[in-house]
Amino acid sequence: MRFTLVACAMALFGCASGRGAAEPGEAPAPTFASTATTVTFAAYGGQGVMPADAPEGEYERVVLVLELHAGKEGLSKVGVGGIELTDSRGKVLATMREIISVKRLSRTPKSEGWEALSAQGTPFDGAIGKEPVRLRVEAWLTEVPRDLASKVRVQLVGRASEKPVRWDAQGTVEGVWPSG
Repeated sequence: MRFTLVACAMALFGCASGRGAAEPGEAPAPTFASTATTVTFAAYGGQGVMPADAPEGEYERVVLVLELHAGKEGLSKVGVGGIELTDSRGKVLATMREIISVKRLSRTPKSEGWEALSAQGTPFDGAIGKEPVRLRVEAWLTEVPRDLASKVRVQLVGRASEKPVRWDAQGTVEGVWPSG
């Protein structure tokens, strides 16, 4: 999976706001296969009304809803290490530039599907216990995808039993919202 330098740096030095679990000087995190993560919704588009002199792609963003099941041990310092929008063949069309927000959502229909675009949640503290968690992730993209994105790949990072871990989730892009 290809990620921007900023996303990789964020994955190494922090937590939920686009940062990860590894401490400076730690080895790369191993894959954590026992964490079940599902991308239940993904869509992307422009910010809306933008300054006339805004560079193309400057305000392009993606919104995801993730369901995370950490298992018995739970996780801490969970964050998003990277997001990629791809076409049906897996060609990368855009990547995450920066996290805007990560919010914990209630597990109700009001936070599913297109409702997730306006769903309000509480700030996510990076901790996932034994119960499943629904997160709304919003991030700036590096560019406007030139082709229609149909898939999304997300790399997540965290700590389990004080050891750095990482894992990936994939899902389908539901659509694109209009810009401007």
